[in-house]
Order: sequence, then C-alpha cells, then structure tokens
Amino acid sequence: MSNPNKIIKNNVYWFCLGVFMFYLFIAYNTPLTHDDWTWGTSIGWARLENWFNNYNGRYLGNLLELFVTRSEIGRILLIGIFSSLIVMFSAILAKQDKLFFYILSFLAFLCVPNNMFAQTYAWAAGFSNYIPSIVLSLLFLYISKDIFESKPPEYNKWLTFFIIPLGICSQLFVEHIMLFNIFTAVFVSVYTYFKFKKVYLLQILYLFSTMIGALLLLTNGAYLAVLKGTDTYRTVSTGTEQLPLIQRLFDIYTGQMYPLLFMNNVVLNILLAIFSSVIIIKNLHSISGFKKIVSTCMLFILVLYPLYKPLLINEFRFQILHIYSNEFEAFISVLFYFSLLLIPVIFIKERDLKLKLIYYLVSVIVLAVPFFFVTPLGPRCFLASYTFFVLFLIEISVYIYHNQNIKVNINLLMKPFLFWILTVVLSYGYIFISIHSANLQREQSIKAQLNEGRNVITLFRLPFENYLWVGTPNKKRLQGRTFKEFYSIPPEKDFKVITFEKWSEQHKK
Repeated sequence: MSNPNKIIKNNVYWFCLGVFMFYLFIAYNTPLTHDDWTWGTSIGWARLENWFNNYNGRYLGNLLELFVTRSEIGRILLIGIFSSLIVMFSAILAKQDKLFFYILSFLAFLCVPNNMFAQTYAWAAGFSNYIPSIVLSLLFLYISKDIFESKPPEYNKWLTFFIIPLGICSQLFVEHIMLFNIFTAVFVSVYTYFKFKKVYLLQILYLFSTMIGALLLLTNGAYLAVLKGTDTYRTVSTGTEQLPLIQRLFDIYTGQMYPLLFMNNVVLNILLAIFSSVIIIKNLHSISGFKKIVSTCMLFILVLYPLYKPLLINEFRFQILHIYSNEFEAFISVLFYFSLLLIPVIFIKERDLKLKLIYYLVSVIVLAVPFFFVTPLGPRCFLASYTFFVLFLIEISVYIYHNQNIKVNINLLMKPFLFWILTVVLSYGYIFISIHSANLQREQSIKAQLNEGRNVITLFRLPFENYLWVGTPNKKRLQGRTFKEFYSIPPEKDFKVITFEKWSEQHKK
C-alpha cells in the first residue's frame, strides 16, 4: 500500500519542477532589454574595471548582470532557479508539505502586476538585483524559522560558517532590502532573547555580517553624490521644515506609491480578501461589542477594496470625487492594509502565530519606507513587499486549514486554482513565444539591413512590449547608443522605429 505522505511529497516535487520549467521558459523567450544592452557592452566592462566606483554599491547584483548579459544559458538557469525559489520558500516557511500551499504561492507570484513582471522576471537587470536579494532574505528566515515554535531553535554548527557570507552577500544587491535585512536580524535576535532567554551566536553573527555588508554597499561614492544632490538619477528628500517634508511624503504616497504597493496587486488582494473574510465570518459569533463593529467594517473593506480597481474603475469608469480620486484610493488602501493587520490582532489567539503574521505585514511597510525618501521608484521596487503579502496569505490559509472551529475545506479550491494557473501559464506562453519569435526576426532584419548598406535601420517594436521593460530603444537616450553597440550597428547609422503590425504588413508584401 502506498504511503500517503510520500505521495504528497512526490506531488510537491513534481509541481515545483513544473514551476521551475515555467520560469526557464520565460527566461528563454525573453530578450535582453534596456539596461541589459548597456551592461552587455563596453560600458559594462568599464564599470567593472573601476569596481563600480561612483555608480552604486550593488556589487553582487552588478556582477550578476555582467554575467547574465554574456551567458544565455547562465541567464536562463539563474532566472529559473531564483524565480522558483521565491515560490518554494514562501510555501516552505509555512512548514507545510501539502501541495495546496505551493499552488497558492505560485498562483500569487504568477499574477504579479504585469509592470512588476516586466521589471523583474522579464528584465535581466531587474532580475539581477531584485529577485536574488529576496531569495537570500527568505533563506535567513528559513534558517531562523523555528523562533516561532514552542521549543528553542537548534542550529547546526556548520551554519555558523555559512551565515557570515550569507549576511554580507545579501546586502550587496539593492538598498531597501539591505535595510530590511538589518531590521530582520535585530528582530530575530531580540525576539529570540525575550522568548527563550537565550542569545544565539548564529543570529548575532548574521546581524554583524549584515552591518558589514551594508557598510560595503554604502561606502560607494555614489551615495555621497545622492546625499549632496549631485547624482543625475537618484535623489533624496531635501525637506528641512516639518510641513514640507510631511507634504512631500503625502504626495509621494498618494501620487506614486499606493498603486505600486497596494492597489495594482489585484489578484493578490482578492486572495487576501477571500481568506481573511473567511476568518472574520467564522469568528463573528464569538466576539461582541466594539470588536464586532470593527470586524464588520473590516469585512466591508475587504470585500470592497479588491473589486474597486477591476470593476468600479477599469470596467465602469467610476471615480470618487474625481479630482481627489487618488487621495481616496490611497486612503482606502491604508484601510485595507489595517484590516489585514487586525486579523491576527483580533482573531489569532496563538501568540507566536500572531507575532509572525504581524511581522510579515510590518515587513511590507519596512521595505517600502525608503522610497518615501529616495527616488526614482518603480514597480520592481515593491516585489519584496509583494512577497511578504504572499507570506501572510499562505500563513493565514494554513491557519484556516488546521483550525477545527472554522471548518472550511480549502482543498475545494485546489482544482479552480490549478485551472487558474493553467490559464495564466498558457497566456504567458503565447505572449512570450510571440515576443521571442519577433525578436529573432528583428535581429535578422537588422543584419539584413546592415548587409544592404542602409544608413537608416528600421526597427519594429516587439509585440506585448508592456510585458518587457523598454523592449525598443529610444535613440535619444543612452540605450539608443548601447543598443547599436550590442547589435554591432555602426554608431553613425541612424534608426527609425515602427510598430510590429506595420512591419508585419510590409513583410507580407
């Protein structure tokens, strides 16, 4: 007779292999774009030769970008591995072998907003900094995850030697995750001490190694230029009066941040709302008074918020107060976040689980706070915050699964979620096969026009370019020059850009 636990584990392994194959497929079919052309040319080597002096302190991210722009096989494998590890770690941290939680994790990451997808999974430069850094942060959480158990954690002595390079390396990718890693190191050490009255060498070594890594990153001359205001790309807030600074923070949140941090995560918000609402509904009978009023308001917000963007705005073109619609959306985004935060505060009785869930949601904000002060900010900057929303989602789904009082069979969601995943995967398949095919045709077209001796090279835009980060260069910017060098186009040649549809029509003729 077959062992049920072995069957479950085998299903998980096969599913994880499928996740890995999907991300390999995406990497194989994604062309190099935007900064990749720069890193893949002499400019990239020049940055390395002076050890990225006055460029940035993302030393490992920069080295990785130099590698992936020069090795196609390396790029495909690394994007496949690290992208899969985010999905797997997010499920593993919940300490469950059940396939459903891996399915839920993959579904959540599969449905990231397309602009976030374009700037991370489908852009080698974005991948190099923003995905491995998250994986390394999750790896430390995996190593220290037993702090939320009833028994004191036990660490293998060999981990002590591994934790120092982990702490240093995790700091050399991107700045906001560098700050977050220090926050996490402090939290883990302090929480463990107060809970178990013990100090662990491994945790202290990780804390000191993250500080060393942060020092290595921040001593790059680029950050002094940012503080002085002489950097041409990044800036920091210069408000010296209290009111101007508060106004600036308000403007950044209502103008740029809330859609990237909250509202654009349509599918994730729906999933968060579904599982959070189940917890509220199943516990309403056991609470009374003020808590019941607050919980009813939370339920209303959780139902309204995920539907606001796709239905009221995108479908019905409905705007509240028109001129102040951004402020309204920003406000209800805050209400949605606090509704999630109140789930563990009000309904989770287990102290450790309560604190773990609160830590995940606080981490969302800790990862976003630096972008109140440093610009520019884009969708890629919020993939880490998105990841901690997913961790919270999986943890509350585990709570529902094991809670006898709730009595909801979440296994019933497995088939619909698998169908959802299959639909999205097939859609991505069509999109990226189209992109890959068109990019090959564009490369062939460039070579043919060069062989013909044309002085003006015609470039056509790739299909579905909203799933890529600047798939066609602007000749007036740096990427216009590096695109020429990357594809061996003489610098004196000019180029013009046409649509893919127009090129297809000309090609048919």
